[in-house]
Amino acid sequence: MASTLHATTIACSARTKPTRGRAHQAGNRNAARPNDVAAEVFIDTSAWYPLLLTSHPEHDRLAGIVRGLVQRGRRIVTTNLVIAETHALVMRRIGIATALTFVQSATQPPNLVVRSNAQLEERAVNDWLARYADQDFSFTDAVSFATMRERRIHEALALDHHFEVAGFRLPRI
Repeated sequence: MASTLHATTIACSARTKPTRGRAHQAGNRNAARPNDVAAEVFIDTSAWYPLLLTSHPEHDRLAGIVRGLVQRGRRIVTTNLVIAETHALVMRRIGIATALTFVQSATQPPNLVVRSNAQLEERAVNDWLARYADQDFSFTDAVSFATMRERRIHEALALDHHFEVAGFRLPRI
């Protein structure tokens, strides 16, 4: 299966529009700076994969959403578990080179990869897997939800229904 990796889609750049007006002119310390990030949005494997596969039916829509988020200064956040899950999926379905490029690009600033740890995993198990045992949330999903709750992230770019079931919003274009 042939695919072209769009590095501009993956290696997101958090740029804010130049600040204009009195706050900027007065040198207000609270005014936006060029590297400031307005808010964060989480990206799941179910969105990373179609972003990498240009022939995927959702590729253009998701790429447009990511471009819009980045243009508005949103930081892309994911977890190392999502990176690992996406890498394995991409390696199997698209190829080793694309999988490697994904890992190299998605882990670069201003993107943020939250590393799983024992406390985060315990919260994921207790707050998500045990509490919502009637749902088929994966461990990776649960760690993602715990990460989002901890960082106060309300939006997730995902194609599976789990993020909405867990109470998170999906960004729209």
